Amino acid sequence: LFILLFMTVLQPLNTVKNRQALILLQCIKLAFYFWIVMAAFNVELLIKSIIMLSIAIISIMIGFKLSSKYTRIYGLILSFVSSISLVLFSVSFDSTLQVAGGIILCGLLCFVISFIYSKAAKSFQDNEDLEQKG
Repeated sequence: LFILLFMTVLQPLNTVKNRQALILLQCIKLAFYFWIVMAAFNVELLIKSIIMLSIAIISIMIGFKLSSKYTRIYGLILSFVSSISLVLFSVSFDSTLQVAGGIILCGLLCFVISFIYSKAAKSFQDNEDLEQKG
């Protein structure tokens, strides 16, 4: 479903001069549409957070594939917000120790997302350097 939506959203990119801005706009629009649809059907916050995290990861992948720095940054920010929402607001905690554990888990999740992003960015930069030399 996500792939079909992104393919239909990204079709007119070949005719637009400012391609990065359009890619970013389409990713923001897609996340907004999903949020509105989920709100209309009273979807649980846990499911909303997971879907937004999925959209964030897809946005990062599209940003790498289409060389759009702004889309990658948007995906990174959306993934941080989604992970914070997922850990702190979607799960109910009974004690202060569980809240502290949730905050630590959120920090670890954000660290892992940032680590994967930086590794992918380095790999992407290395591939670009090889293409320019070759």
